[in-house]
Amino acid sequence: MVTNNAFHKLTVARVEPETDRAMKISFDVPAESRDQFEFRQGQYLTLESLIDGDTVRRSYSICSAVNDAQLQIAIKRVDDGVFSNFACDTLAPGQQIAVMPPQGNFFTSLDPNSRRNYLFIAAGSGITPVISNIRTILGSEPNSEVTLLLGNQRTSSIMFRESLGFLKNRYMSRFHWINFLSREDQGPKILNGRLDNRKGGELNRQLVNLRKFDEYFICGPESMISEVSRGLRSVGVEQSKIH
Repeated sequence: MVTNNAFHKLTVARVEPETDRAMKISFDVPAESRDQFEFRQGQYLTLESLIDGDTVRRSYSICSAVNDAQLQIAIKRVDDGVFSNFACDTLAPGQQIAVMPPQGNFFTSLDPNSRRNYLFIAAGSGITPVISNIRTILGSEPNSEVTLLLGNQRTSSIMFRESLGFLKNRYMSRFHWINFLSREDQGPKILNGRLDNRKGGELNRQLVNLRKFDEYFICGPESMISEVSRGLRSVGVEQSKIH
């Protein structure tokens, strides 16, 4: 995998709605740039465009699995977000945009002979690099298991809900997905509310043994990441295992 900080012009292949506030963007990578755009699960792309006379750059996580045919990112609208709203409103198939090769280290090296247990904790659009990891792990490590704790406000705001459902059906014994909603009643009290240390304590007592995993990945708002990582360390998880 070769990377540098130079921008390349990539052509938008598809633009698909993911939720009413998020889009999935697929790129065609020309043959001469494919080595530059090889990526590891969980990495991100930096996009650059001229918007209202200003050069604006933003980074978005790759949602593709490593062996997917196309390179994809997801962009969620942000209130007053200069780039996110520009991208969701104007990007269309056939357009070109400047993209920097993949960067980031939100992954661990995979081995098809490994038998590991992974825990992913994500909130909102934090699912984007997580689904890249999950899909790649399930496809590359046939003896490993993955548990996903996913927090959102409502069912309608869950990004990649169909893709996660497909993964659950395909890897029924190896992929365990628990949904938490803060603004929609799911019935059992433990499934309602925000993903925080209080919720983690309830889960640890009732549903999930937080000490049993080999690798831990957390993605979401910075405050949630800090709180949950502290909570994991408090139950004995080594810092080196927390990504």
